[in-house]
Amino acid sequence: MKTLITIIALFAFSISNASTNPAGPLVVFSSENVEIQITDKSQSAFFQTSEFNFEENNLEFETEKEITFIQIFDAEGQLTFQLPVMSNKLKIGRSVFGSGDFKIGFMISGENEIQFADVKFKS
Repeated sequence: MKTLITIIALFAFSISNASTNPAGPLVVFSSENVEIQITDKSQSAFFQTSEFNFEENNLEFETEKEITFIQIFDAEGQLTFQLPVMSNKLKIGRSVFGSGDFKIGFMISGENEIQFADVKFKS
């Protein structure tokens, strides 16, 4: 009986931990026209705001740390655009993208790991 209770407790513990896994994508902004998704939930502290400004027709990001460069990749993974930023606030005009799905790489001052966000234009 003690073994059965232990097995049930371990099973319940593993299920509760599985639902709080920080890995996996997270939608941070979604509308009829555009969706912004970070590639890993652990990045949510890095991106303070991520949104699309419909009045100015651009993507807007504010990050925890200074962005040195951004890189924009198309759906095939080809680099289409690179820009120095040197700020923790960034606006990217919709005209830079075209249509389809894109990945934005954020190179951060003092860090080796690039932070990524996926952008999907729906219309």
